[in-house]
Amino acid sequence: MLKKFLPILFLFAGFQANAAIIDFETATTSSVGGSDNGNPYFEDGFELVAGTGSLFAFEDGWQDYRGSSNGTVVGGVYNGVVGASATLQITRTDGALFDLLSIDLAELFNDGDFAESAGSTVYVFTGWKTGPDAVIHIDLDGISDGLGGVGDFQTFNFGHDWTGLSGFSFSAHNPLDTLYGSYAAFDNMALEISSVPEPSIIALFGLGLVGVGFARRRQS
Repeated sequence: MLKKFLPILFLFAGFQANAAIIDFETATTSSVGGSDNGNPYFEDGFELVAGTGSLFAFEDGWQDYRGSSNGTVVGGVYNGVVGASATLQITRTDGALFDLLSIDLAELFNDGDFAESAGSTVYVFTGWKTGPDAVIHIDLDGISDGLGGVGDFQTFNFGHDWTGLSGFSFSAHNPLDTLYGSYAAFDNMALEISSVPEPSIIALFGLGLVGVGFARRRQS
């Protein structure tokens, strides 16, 4: 009996979700500041477009050992226009739907500098869906409170509303800043391709079960 089920099980194994973590480990970096990685930037089948400039990558040590949530590289976008948001949008290069699972966010600069005087960084995430878009606001604490990036980053998880996305975007704004503009620091975007079998595959699965049923009757 198990042998009859194995082809069906292997058939559906090919439709398991495909996970990716965008961690910027392949990005161009610099130990003395952010390196411009162009617009768009590509990683693991995803396209990242900075709507207000270019995407940057920073190494640990670029500013008194401020770095990333995994101890190596962090991504960032910046908009130097005071009162405007720094923005980023993410889509699949093949157009596949995907789920947003989690992301790490932090204040970009060091304790005591304008990161604190600019107040909390306010993020607005928007997930693009067939139905109503998913929207969530995330306010950071406005304090660069870690010993380097690993201590400062927080992981934010996303729920069921953030599945089956054609893409998503986020904006980051420092509402109290009147000198420098807005910035965003982010790392470890956990994404997963949505695994929905085609109707023809579901029909084939049903036929397989029927075939197993007939085989059992013939043996009995």
